[in-house]
Amino acid sequence: ASTGNVGALLRVEPLKWWLYGTTLADLSPDEGCLPDFSHARTHVRSRGSDAATRLNRHQPVHLRDGTCPVGSVVSTALHHVAVALWRSEHGFEFFLPRGFAMTCWEVLFETAEQFGVEVV
Repeated sequence: ASTGNVGALLRVEPLKWWLYGTTLADLSPDEGCLPDFSHARTHVRSRGSDAATRLNRHQPVHLRDGTCPVGSVVSTALHHVAVALWRSEHGFEFFLPRGFAMTCWEVLFETAEQFGVEVV
C-alpha cells in the first residue's frame, strides 16, 4: 500500500489497485479504468495489541509484524469469504463483500469477545 494525505493506493492483485479514501477526477483509458466499487464492499477495522492474535484464528496467513508489516495488503479469506486485508497504521482493515459483511462481522465479534474487546 502507498498512503498519502488524502487517501491510499492498495495493490490487491498483481495488476489491480484500489484507491481508498479519495477519488480521481479523470483517468485516460490508456492508463486504466476507474469502476466504482464503493457499494460492493464493507470496511471493518480491527486494532489493538492482540489484534494479530485474534485475527490469526481465522486467517490462513500470519499477521505478525515480521510477515505482515504496516503497509501490507493481502487477498485472503475470512470464514470462507474472499476478503482484502490491509495492515494500515491504524490496524487491520478488512474489505468484505457487502453480502457477507454481517456473517464476517459476527465471526470477528465473537472472537473479540473472548479477548474482552470493546466495539467502538
